[in-house]
Amino acid sequence: MLRRGVFGPFKKYYSSTCSNWMLMNLGKPINIYEVAENVGKSYPLAFTPVNILVGFRVSGIWPVIPNVFTDDEYLSSSVTDRPDQPIF
Repeated sequence: MLRRGVFGPFKKYYSSTCSNWMLMNLGKPINIYEVAENVGKSYPLAFTPVNILVGFRVSGIWPVIPNVFTDDEYLSSSVTDRPDQPIF
């Protein structure tokens, strides 16, 4: 889901950002500070609400159907329910 919707675009943006950096800094290796800078530039471009929704849609999880399960199907988990404890 996230691989196609978010990490695919992130990989492209990061690659492009690194390529631009290398063109501007010929012969200089990328260190951890440049990695962080390039990720900081690429992350907001890739991790957008639109890309995240596309990832859900492509994976088949979208549209969300909230009432797929009935209350009866959750009864088996009621065994582990505990009363709320007071917080001191």
